[in-house]
Formats: sequence, C-alpha cells, structure tokens
Amino acid sequence: MISSCSVIIRKPMGAEAATLGVRAAWAMFTNASLDVSIILMGDGVYSALGKDGYIKQMYERFIGQDGNVYAVQEDLQARGVDAKTLPQGVSVIPASQVSGLVEDSDSIMTF
Repeated sequence: MISSCSVIIRKPMGAEAATLGVRAAWAMFTNASLDVSIILMGDGVYSALGKDGYIKQMYERFIGQDGNVYAVQEDLQARGVDAKTLPQGVSVIPASQVSGLVEDSDSIMTF
C-alpha cells in the first residue's frame, strides 16, 4: 500500500501541468492522508511565485496544513529567482538532496 508520494513539478505557472501537480498533491494529502512532498525543479520553481490566484492559494493551503514543499536551489539560481520571493514555508534544498526525498517515497508523480 502506498503511504507516501513525491510530486515533482517541472512546469511553470500558467502551464496546466503545474496546477494539476499541486491539485494532485493536495488531494492525496488531504483525502488519502498520504505523506506528500512537492518538489519544484527546473521551470517548476516559477509555479510557486504567483501573486494571487488559485495555484498560490493551493500552495498556501498545502503548506498551512504542514505539507512539505521543496525548491531546488540550483534551479532557483539558474533562473535568477530569489528564494525570498517563494511562499513562506517552502524549503530550499540543493539538487543533491532530491534523490533522497524521492528514494523515501513509495510513489512519484511528475508534472
């Protein structure tokens, strides 16, 4: 039985896949009581930067319910994104830690 899932988001805000990734994470986290982590990689680091709107609210709800959201430091730097602009509660991690997060998950979804 699956008890944990890593949701990797590689698409930027505005791409339907980014929204679907956050929605899937939220649904598993709240309805299935899975241990879910969102990992923002590549252009996915942009998906958490919205000023207002649905996706920002989903991130805030997820984090507010003690959901884990991680942004890859090297991907932030490569795109000139200051970690201070991410929602409060997003943890910045080096790329070398991603494999450990994924290894600890029973399931992995990529958006």
